[in-house]
Amino acid sequence: MPQAPVANDLSRRERIMEAIKVLFVDMLEGVDGYTVTWDRIRRAPIDSHDATMRSSLAILDTREIKNPDVHDLMRSTMRVIFEAKYRTMQGDEPSTELNRLILDIQRKVREDINLGGLTLNITEAGNEIDIEGHADNIVTATVFVDVLYRHVISDPRRGI
Repeated sequence: MPQAPVANDLSRRERIMEAIKVLFVDMLEGVDGYTVTWDRIRRAPIDSHDATMRSSLAILDTREIKNPDVHDLMRSTMRVIFEAKYRTMQGDEPSTELNRLILDIQRKVREDINLGGLTLNITEAGNEIDIEGHADNIVTATVFVDVLYRHVISDPRRGI
């Protein structure tokens, strides 16, 4: 089987994560029905600096399950977690605001489930909300997705 050229020295996993982040950087409140423009997007856990912002999003790649596929390919399923922190305003309903953010994340992820050819599919595995922090007006929504992709067993930079 001919090998696809290597685009750069980054693993396929890293290129997927960069592509996912770009999706959210380009998301604007009021455009295409989206309800939030993220004040901060990072590929690191939410920190205390995020508490000073209206909305922040952490995009985290976590576990990855590997299964040999056809020929010399590896089929990988990577769990990606989207953690959205939101500062509610007086009169906001925390659950309503978080459900709105979950919907925005779900829609954005589904816009291009192949990420321009990097992935085979992206599916939501679940979501949850946390309004326990509402006393300080900070609430959290988390969305879990599974990203399915393939790479050459001998070189995780190479796709199919």
